[in-house]
Amino acid sequence: MRLWSVPHFEGVELFSASIQTHAFPKHMHEHYTIGLSDRGRGSFFHRGEKKYSHRTVVNIVNPAEAHTGESASDEGWTYRDINLSPALIGSLLDKMEWSSMRPPHFSSAVINDGLIRRRMDELFDALCGPADRLTCDSLLLQAVAALVARYGDEKRRIRAPGKEPASIRVARDYIEANYAKPISIDDLAGLVNLSPYYLIRAFRDEVGLPPHAFQVQLRVREAKRDLRTRKPIARIAADHGFYDQSHLNRHFRRVLGVTPKRYRDDSFVQEAQPPID
Repeated sequence: MRLWSVPHFEGVELFSASIQTHAFPKHMHEHYTIGLSDRGRGSFFHRGEKKYSHRTVVNIVNPAEAHTGESASDEGWTYRDINLSPALIGSLLDKMEWSSMRPPHFSSAVINDGLIRRRMDELFDALCGPADRLTCDSLLLQAVAALVARYGDEKRRIRAPGKEPASIRVARDYIEANYAKPISIDDLAGLVNLSPYYLIRAFRDEVGLPPHAFQVQLRVREAKRDLRTRKPIARIAADHGFYDQSHLNRHFRRVLGVTPKRYRDDSFVQEAQPPID
């Protein structure tokens, strides 16, 4: 079992476990617990009923709700949790223009929703790093917005993004000028006087990608240009905002289909070919 806080994200903790015989007694947390099963099946008593966790669902337990937890399969139970404090949830609601006098309450402990599962998997992976601040900011907002809008106790309307060409141009120019630097969604939203969640969706509608994905595209593009030189790949990764060479490898291959080394090697081979008469 492993439990850890996430640097620069106050109110976020991550937990991972693989259990066979261990059983958690009845207990409660001060945070929202969002559970993601990866292997096997788990079970837990919650509000007087036995619930189950498996690969296709998301489990959620509200703060101060008593519950248990144990494996419910012969192969054991491997799972991950995202723990979010009520204070953090409240600040995220403000960024979504969903101010409320009380935090949301989720009546369903087992959510069978492919979109929510994908959003939470992406968020967990990003928070584990390496990932840049803008990516983590955006995925956290998008995941919590989807969860609250679909399964929270209060029906909340999401303001649809309108046409914001001038604001999006300012945001786009800022990302292009600072693509290799850490950028927060709060700073970007403040620059154009839009709420963070609204900006993410308006930017996506105008540009075709949300701000964090656009920043990654720029980093990959500029790294690709540098790979036509003899500069060390690790140095190229650092120069263009990647955490390390493996971080560059992952994004470069996802965007272009090949690794940076393969791209460099094949480019130099082509340059060395004699011209065709």
